[in-house]
Amino acid sequence: MHKLSFITMSICAAAMALACQQEKACLDNEGSDNQEQTFTFTIAQDDLDTKAGYNSDNKVVWKSGDKILVHGEGSGSSYRQVVTLSSSNISSDGLTATVKVPSGLKPYDRSDKGYISKYYAQYPADAAPDGKLYYFSVFNSTNKIMRIGCDDGNKNFTFYNVTSSLSFKVKGDFDEYAFYGNDGETIGYKHYMARYVQTNSGVIKELPYTGSDLGGTGEKIKKIYNDYLITDGSTKNYVHVTDYIDFNKGITIDFYKNGNVVATYTTSSVVSVKRGRVTNLGDITSALSNGGNPGGGSDPGEVKKPYINYVAWSKSLKKSDRDYVVELSGLCLSEGKDFLWGVGDNGHVYKINLDGSYSLYTDLDTDLEGVTMHPDTKDLYVCIEPKRIAKIAASSYNSRTNVATVTDAENYDNSGLEGITWYKGNLLVGSQTGAYVWAYSTSGSKVMNRKSLRDIESSISEVADLYYDSETDLLWVLDSEKYMIFIFNGAITELVTTVDISGFADWNPESIFVDHKHDCVWIADDCSDDHPSILHKVIFHNL
Repeated sequence: MHKLSFITMSICAAAMALACQQEKACLDNEGSDNQEQTFTFTIAQDDLDTKAGYNSDNKVVWKSGDKILVHGEGSGSSYRQVVTLSSSNISSDGLTATVKVPSGLKPYDRSDKGYISKYYAQYPADAAPDGKLYYFSVFNSTNKIMRIGCDDGNKNFTFYNVTSSLSFKVKGDFDEYAFYGNDGETIGYKHYMARYVQTNSGVIKELPYTGSDLGGTGEKIKKIYNDYLITDGSTKNYVHVTDYIDFNKGITIDFYKNGNVVATYTTSSVVSVKRGRVTNLGDITSALSNGGNPGGGSDPGEVKKPYINYVAWSKSLKKSDRDYVVELSGLCLSEGKDFLWGVGDNGHVYKINLDGSYSLYTDLDTDLEGVTMHPDTKDLYVCIEPKRIAKIAASSYNSRTNVATVTDAENYDNSGLEGITWYKGNLLVGSQTGAYVWAYSTSGSKVMNRKSLRDIESSISEVADLYYDSETDLLWVLDSEKYMIFIFNGAITELVTTVDISGFADWNPESIFVDHKHDCVWIADDCSDDHPSILHKVIFHNL
């Protein structure tokens, strides 16, 4: 019995010794990649350099407090770490930062692809979405200094800038501004991806990355709104845009107060920006225009210009591969204001709930384009391309009768009548061809001759749909060729403003309805007959 115990103890001791040797071997094999490790972040000094911050001379520098996301392989803290810089770990010239990364961050080894880099990083850390990033940098917005980095296999990182910047000083009573190019340039994205990797055969640098991994780069932005604005006339404000851009027709900055544009800076001269550089506009106060009162209040008689606050959601109207809303081409609110009537090019009439669910109501077997409701009788009126106006009678809404034939549109074929709206007691219809509008009574009489909106605003391409807002006396005209909304005064004599919707409605927007009941604007994309239509709920300022 004692002899057996001694043997057993001897075996256990030997096993423990062996285990200790194996554990030591495992730790030795792990190497320093899984211990506390030192990373060096260096800012590249060329045309693609990065500014984690700008000093008074717009020099490339790191700044204390900058937060950098570093990611490798694994999950949780073994996958990604946020490093905060301090003055003690930034070099005197501001170009290099040396930091300790918490232990446990594992390398992402893709030597099978010929990649040398094992760690990846991006700034700012709070712009990165949750989840794995692999060898990409992903940003959830772009109006900020953005930078990407990767290591050389030895934890030495070089960072490159993604964004270009403009600066300006201004003095006045403003609380927000909107920046945009005068030629509709893309200046940002709602989801931006970049790939920067050092490989055996050189450097891969894709800005932006346009593949489909992790969603790719998408949702273009053509106007940047920013409520972070210093208006003391001596402090620089910065606008950040992606890529190199030549604004060949110049730029515009609208300044707001309580939701109204009260001053505007615009130039038609070419303005060029480069990654990692700041284009200084200087003090623009003296160049502001607003009826001769730069930096002052709004004109009491000024029309409030609607502009987008945010897109609440965009939903594909689909139940299955065989059941979806086909070629949505018109929207209006129901009598009870609890759902939307929708019509499609193939004659379908839909009931679309305010959460994006839907049901097919009836099929009228014709090319329906646009829909509006008579405020008293609750009859629906539609266009039938290319030239007819028809009524879908309340309350059954399952049959149609012709109301009028727009003879001017007889030869417009598939570019005929596209939009219809209730307009000051009559029906206003519009066509793709010529961006023409006409008004007809419900009895079929013409009450306004053909009028081209191009005579008011030459840049409009067509009428894809229209909506007259009686509460504000504004006519909203959707242009699916330009991905724009043109908003005219109620008399249809002046352009009030334009709204770029290309950042979200970028397929074929053909439906629009201004919904004061639910404080939004409904916009829909006709995505052809083999893809479900997309409904967008958009929240506006000054609706």
